Amino acid sequence: MFNPAPAALAYKQLYDLLARPHNLQDVVNLGEKLLCTPVSFSNSAFRHRAISAHYPMEDIQAREAYFHANTAESYYEEVLYRMEQQKDSTPFILHAKNTARRYISKAYCNGKHVGHFTVPQGDFPLEKLSTEIIVMICNACAITYVLENSTKNMDDTLTPETALFESLFNLLPNSMDDFDQHARFYTFGRYSHFLMLCFVGAKVFSPDFKRLLTLIVQQHDMACWSLQYCGRLCLLLGMKNPGDEVSFFEALKVPLEKHDLHVGVSDRFTDLHCLRHHYNSAEETVLFFGLNRRDMRIHMFDRCKIAFFMRDIRQHVPDPYQYCSFTVHEILDYDRTHDTQYAETLKTYLLHRCSPQETASVLFLHKNTIIYRIKRLEELFGIDFTDGYQNFRMLFSFALLSMVNSIPPAPMK
Repeated sequence: MFNPAPAALAYKQLYDLLARPHNLQDVVNLGEKLLCTPVSFSNSAFRHRAISAHYPMEDIQAREAYFHANTAESYYEEVLYRMEQQKDSTPFILHAKNTARRYISKAYCNGKHVGHFTVPQGDFPLEKLSTEIIVMICNACAITYVLENSTKNMDDTLTPETALFESLFNLLPNSMDDFDQHARFYTFGRYSHFLMLCFVGAKVFSPDFKRLLTLIVQQHDMACWSLQYCGRLCLLLGMKNPGDEVSFFEALKVPLEKHDLHVGVSDRFTDLHCLRHHYNSAEETVLFFGLNRRDMRIHMFDRCKIAFFMRDIRQHVPDPYQYCSFTVHEILDYDRTHDTQYAETLKTYLLHRCSPQETASVLFLHKNTIIYRIKRLEELFGIDFTDGYQNFRMLFSFALLSMVNSIPPAPMK
């Protein structure tokens, strides 16, 4: 059914997409949805292409055949000729020999031609498509392409990047043009992956902690850019390889403990135009768990998502008890009747990889006490800890019960 979105709705959806983490594939897929027809984007050298989910493969194969034939009437020569004639993003219809008709719009970012957006002839006449929406999608593709692929050599000093970090962090875009203006600030090309960290605590700005933090960053061949925000330390951590942060956070535990600090950590990301989005996830994580989990100092957003899910659905689940595992109900009843602590032991055991040693450490008990309790749980309630799905049901039940009692479900260490 041909029912393209109105221009105002298209603008809002494109803006919302650019305002959160995304890639070029997300943009072309949204473009297909808005125009009700397949679309594609190619860079100015025709070497990078993103096609929407239902783009006809036969169209791609036909154009590639013409390209490799290298004839005077090839599709690409015709495109280049028309591109030279067209001086802006106004879409034009191209109908090269033996190829289907298609709309093409030149893509610009900061006044520079970076590629072109293509809409092939589909089930509906091209003339029915909104050229205004085509230009919007084309611009969104250009901005995203630049953010994904643009790198710039910087001097050894991080001072210029620190200023750009603050600018990007404080960016509150009101329109797609704002993203276009800030695309030129994508200058952190030496680092491929990033994390946003939010540090909280009374000594977060102490010179000693800053010195230790800087030393750990340098020892792990990373870079960091920081600023003060609402009494908290906001830090962008740059890494050259995914996974480099594991040893970094291990080394960070001692300084955090020494200065009584907590830190929230965002998901890993590669684009820098949504820094506030990632910071918000780090801040929310440390404020939600840092006040309730004194046994942990580092709070990963990824490990806390289920807890946030529980919090957010609470208003929609009037009686969570009905979704709890019957086994968990039995254990809770047994604890109340016999004054035991099997439920707490079970939850902690499941959270810590079914390790008696780790469970004993968290509960401040002897390892043999934990082994005895686990054996009793197996005997009394028929629990099989080799059954992964049963373990998940019980752990999910504890999370539901924590939600009812307004206690944040504990994330895994």
